[in-house]
This record gives sequence, C-alpha cells and structure tokens, in this order.
Amino acid sequence: FTINGKEIIEINKGNGPIDAIKGAIAKHFDTNFTILSFHEHSSETKSSAGAIAYIHLESKNGNKNFGVGVDTYITVASIKALFSAIKVSNL
Repeated sequence: FTINGKEIIEINKGNGPIDAIKGAIAKHFDTNFTILSFHEHSSETKSSAGAIAYIHLESKNGNKNFGVGVDTYITVASIKALFSAIKVSNL
C-alpha cells in the first residue's frame, strides 16, 4: 500500500486481513486507532454482486469516523473501507 507517497510492502499476521493491515500500518506510522465496528454485505442479490464494507474507528484523540469500501471482492472492499476511515480521520 501507499500512504503519503510512501510505498509500504509488509508481511504481517493478524486475526484477519483488517487486523493484519492495521498492524502493518502501526509498524510504519505513528497511528493509534481502535476499530469500533465492522460490517460487510453484498450490493445485490445476484451471485455476481459486488461487496460493500463499513468500518467505524476511533483515533487516539477520541475522534470517531466511518470509512466505506466498495469492490467486487469483500476482502478488497474491507481494506478500502479501512483506508477510507483512516483518511477521514487524518491519522
């Protein structure tokens, strides 16, 4: 991933993709946030439907923000939602 023009290549473990990426971000940037909630669902009822993910996070200064991600793959939508929430939070 790329943040502020800095490309990060990282292998990390977590209890899922969001937790692994959160840990990877923490290794490279002084960010501290808590994921308050995470929800995902399909955008349609067809088998070819896309995915939508929502993440609610709280930054270390107490600001709470949401991020939304949309993609054809639920994992990618989830990652997009995380980065969306981080961007909105100005972390």
